[in-house]
Amino acid sequence: MTIEQLRGVGVDMAKGESKTITSAEYKAMLAKPKKKKSKAYEIEPHVFGYYGVPQATIEFRFHTVRKWRIDFAWPNVKLAMEIEGGLFIQGRHGRGGNYRKDCEKYNALAEAGWTLLRYLPKEIDWQQVRRVHDRLCGIRV
Repeated sequence: MTIEQLRGVGVDMAKGESKTITSAEYKAMLAKPKKKKSKAYEIEPHVFGYYGVPQATIEFRFHTVRKWRIDFAWPNVKLAMEIEGGLFIQGRHGRGGNYRKDCEKYNALAEAGWTLLRYLPKEIDWQQVRRVHDRLCGIRV
């Protein structure tokens, strides 16, 4: 534990002061920092319109029991888009256990009648997203 962390709960070692901290305060100091949101969510809203794709619902929870979320969803036509980040740096989607969980999630999507498009962050084919969305809406493409 650093001096800065101890100062945050009222302990100043330089002055010789001390304070008893609660277990909750101690746990809070040791807690992992919040995860940063995926860069996928940095997609500006105007990008959807630029490519003729309706605005998507971000982090849509599609399963009633599990807490699974889809990065981008168009629930009215059951279209899902997942951004597979961190594949080349052994991020979340590139590790064995997490890959297995993703497979389970994607299979549940298919079982529920969803169409899933998967992309790397910088390789989203917006024309394909529009074509698939239009097909699911019954628009001839």
